[in-house]
Amino acid sequence: MYTVGNITNESLIDLNLQIKSREDAISQLSMRLFHEKKIKSIYGFIHDVKKRERATSTYCGMSIAIPHAVSVSAIEPAFAFGRGNETPWKNAEEQIRFVFLMAIPPGSNRHIDILSSIAELCLEKEIRELWAEAQDKEPVMASFASVINKYNS
Repeated sequence: MYTVGNITNESLIDLNLQIKSREDAISQLSMRLFHEKKIKSIYGFIHDVKKRERATSTYCGMSIAIPHAVSVSAIEPAFAFGRGNETPWKNAEEQIRFVFLMAIPPGSNRHIDILSSIAELCLEKEIRELWAEAQDKEPVMASFASVINKYNS
C-alpha cells in the first residue's frame, strides 16, 4: 500500500512548465525528482526515460503524456506533474499540456498501481479541467490523493 505523500508532493508539481518539446518536459520534471531525492542521477534517469520513449510514445491523448522508466537511478517510486502550454510530444498530432513523469526503481511492482491511478484520473474531464484552471498546487494534490486513497481502500 502507498499514499500520495509517499509518491509525490507539492514540490514535485509545476503548474507553469515552460516547454517547447517533450525533452524540455522530461528534463524539467526530472530536476524536481532529483531535488526531492526521488532519483539519484538526473542524466541516468533522463537516459532511461528517453530510451523508454523511443520504444513507445507515452502520449495518452486528452493532452496528457505519462513518460516513465524503470531505472537504477530511481530511489523509490515517485512522480512529478507539470502543466504547460500546448506542446508537441512525439509529433504535431500529439499535443500535450499535462505531463506525469514517473520514476520506478528496478524490482518495484508498485508502478502498475500508480499508473492505474493516474490513468483513472486522466479519464475524468472534471479533473483535467481542475488541472487546467488550478491557481495553486493544493487542489491538484487533492485530486491525486482522492484516487490514490480510493485505490488503496
